[in-house]
Amino acid sequence: MNGTALLMGSSSKGALPKLSAVLFLSTPRTWFVLDRAWTDPFVVLVVTAVAFVALRWPKWVRIPAGLHLALKQHMFMASPRFCCLCYGR
Repeated sequence: MNGTALLMGSSSKGALPKLSAVLFLSTPRTWFVLDRAWTDPFVVLVVTAVAFVALRWPKWVRIPAGLHLALKQHMFMASPRFCCLCYGR
């Protein structure tokens, strides 16, 4: 969760990304999910990594997109969007 907030806060300049990271960390439901050891924080981390890499290094977006597709069984539904990210359409 901290890695997700770090990627959110450093995604671009300005106060809005940092505010969204603080809001993400201060949500009460976050601690419940962490307490129950669900795998959803990993999904959020990899989705944030895809967005971060797409903003900073678009050439390398295939790596976190592949991690996202391999993370859970139903993540293949995001593959059309990743094709647009990878090939710039």
